[in-house]
Amino acid sequence: MSTIIRTSLDSLNITLTNKMITEIESMVIGWELRRTHPIALNSQTLGVHPIAFTTEDRAAFFTIIGVDESDLKTLIQKIPSINQDHIVRKDPFNILSVWLIHLAYRQISDKTKREQFQIAVAKYLHYRFFTSLVNYYFSHGAVEKTMLAAVNGLSRKFDLVTYGTWKAVIEARCHDLLSASSIHRPALENANDDEMYLRIIQDLQTRIRDKVKNITAAYYEARSSGDSIASRRSTIETENGMELVQNTRTLDTMIYNLQTEVMSARLFIDDELVRKLSDQFKAISPNMFRSVLRALVEIAETQRDTKQLDLIKTNDGLPLYVGIRALLTNLIQKTYRYCMHNGVDITNTVAVYVKVKNIYGSSRTSDTDILAVKQSVAYLIDLISTSRREPTNSSLRICLVLYIMTRSFRFM
Repeated sequence: MSTIIRTSLDSLNITLTNKMITEIESMVIGWELRRTHPIALNSQTLGVHPIAFTTEDRAAFFTIIGVDESDLKTLIQKIPSINQDHIVRKDPFNILSVWLIHLAYRQISDKTKREQFQIAVAKYLHYRFFTSLVNYYFSHGAVEKTMLAAVNGLSRKFDLVTYGTWKAVIEARCHDLLSASSIHRPALENANDDEMYLRIIQDLQTRIRDKVKNITAAYYEARSSGDSIASRRSTIETENGMELVQNTRTLDTMIYNLQTEVMSARLFIDDELVRKLSDQFKAISPNMFRSVLRALVEIAETQRDTKQLDLIKTNDGLPLYVGIRALLTNLIQKTYRYCMHNGVDITNTVAVYVKVKNIYGSSRTSDTDILAVKQSVAYLIDLISTSRREPTNSSLRICLVLYIMTRSFRFM
């Protein structure tokens, strides 16, 4: 059992200071929030929104740690247990990333602080693997409608379907890596077996590569068959049977995009729309409504981590859409169905807006689908709102429905 890697890397004399830990975590957050990265990470698509891990991102990592990459490369070349023909295993960035996770066990006594730092480093390593793969398989980008069709056709056995976004998939992999039951935990803690150390790097890259390749295969299959969200017919049940809605932006697209955006406050909260809608209700203020939307995003993020986004319960014989994904899906589907059933041209956003405001503001609605959505929105507002005044909460309920519906108009 060779321990040359540990002996060699120990010679770097790296000390994880509070400043270094903070800078690493800030660097990772900054990368996640750069330009279109939030959209790419908080979606299920590949190649649709630009995402890149640059030379500068790599250099920043070494700068914070205080290690010269060329010096580390020279050191690695002298380690006989590292195959110099193996690009992934010999890469200084990959080797240093795993080393920092190992050092955290030795140098950071506070468990919460240690895990937070380790997750940040593990995510940065995954982001490098992920972006390299995405830009390799989709060097010329991807057609969004075709990609959406490919993703929508996936079964629930895929992690992407289970967790909802690429960011959530990567974070889950990082937590799995550090869990007590992880097959890599002994090597991470002790770094006393060169082969097991290198196997960590290979396994992380292989797993994320397989996930990307699976989606890539589904995409090119959809493309070859001419399948896309825009070419599919969305069906909405009406009293007279099934009416077909043939728009370039269908309900599927609305639902998919809203479900993606609700995972990020930056993407979901439109300050101008918040102001315009809340100004229509005397009982609420823009700040109050904005707080509700922020809380909604936080609930969605928590449900994503606990796999409750699709949770549906029953209350008084009606479905109660507790999961945010279930709520958004049914709110969009049931509301547009109601509008069509009542002769509203759903391409006329003004007419839809007026109808929605009336039906959700009325106490005489007897449509069971609308009643189910109303009670679900009421349940959510009761969880979020700090006000005990019924006029305030009533206004928040209607305002939230109008906000979601108005956001859906962008995809009409």
